Amino acid sequence: MKNDKKMMGKVLILLLLLFLLLFSSLFLLYKRGTYGGQKKACIYQNGVLLREIDFSSVKEPYSFRLVSSDGGYNEITVSAGGIAVTDADCPDRLCVLFSKNNTGRLPIICLPHKLAIVYKEESASDMDAVTY
Repeated sequence: MKNDKKMMGKVLILLLLLFLLLFSSLFLLYKRGTYGGQKKACIYQNGVLLREIDFSSVKEPYSFRLVSSDGGYNEITVSAGGIAVTDADCPDRLCVLFSKNNTGRLPIICLPHKLAIVYKEESASDMDAVTY
């Protein structure tokens, strides 16, 4: 009788652990799909929208150069998988460093050239918890 209770307890713990593993895996897959689905990137310089890039229309990777009002530049590369600043003449080059490992969750910013690349997700509604 004692062995049956011990065995039943072990089975319940094992089932609970399997349930938690399954639930956490599904949650991570859902979150990955939510953040990985950016469809557009908006490029701003001095607060003005310069370009809006739709990743679904990109067939081959391409690059272009944006020149700031002070004469500095940012080389931007666009592919179907995302966007990155591949070269810049700013002193710190943080925009190049951070865009290499960008997952699409955070904007790419170059403060010396006043450049911001912001990911935009297409959705049926622009409402979120903040605007609600």
